[in-house]
Amino acid sequence: IMAWIFPASRDDEFEILNKNHYGSGTHENEYKFFVDKSGYIKLNLYDNDNSNYSGAKYSTALTLGQWHHIIVAYNGDSTDDSGDKENGISIYLNGEQVAAANNSGGSYTAMHDHERDVILGKSGVSGGYGTTGCTAEVSVWNTNISASNAATLYNDGLQLDLSTFTNFDSLCV
Repeated sequence: IMAWIFPASRDDEFEILNKNHYGSGTHENEYKFFVDKSGYIKLNLYDNDNSNYSGAKYSTALTLGQWHHIIVAYNGDSTDDSGDKENGISIYLNGEQVAAANNSGGSYTAMHDHERDVILGKSGVSGGYGTTGCTAEVSVWNTNISASNAATLYNDGLQLDLSTFTNFDSLCV
């Protein structure tokens, strides 16, 4: 999953993209790509409910009021901690792979397809966290992204030059 994000506040989690459902005592989750209240990039893969998940995080806070290009990639092996991966997840920030740290809880086995909607900029369909800031150019691939792919997407791909753009209301989720 790839996105350009512009976090403007740490009051709530910055939701980028997720596939989950909260409501009426039912928690059917698959994944959640977000920046937490500390400013850490996270990808969590859920095993049916909210308490069993395998994930990774980048434990350096993102700067508020600045655009960031982020890619999270899962190679399908939740036991792979090689290199800078954690639980099979690689995290790229502005074209560079960053060290991923464990962000897991409970007893994770595998994701389940609950046939729920993919949600941009909000957590769950019955409320949950929103997003304070902007999100642009969200992309999802069905293949793993390598470090060279991530660098190409950041350096040679369609980049946003928003350094002088001031009307963020038209871009914000």
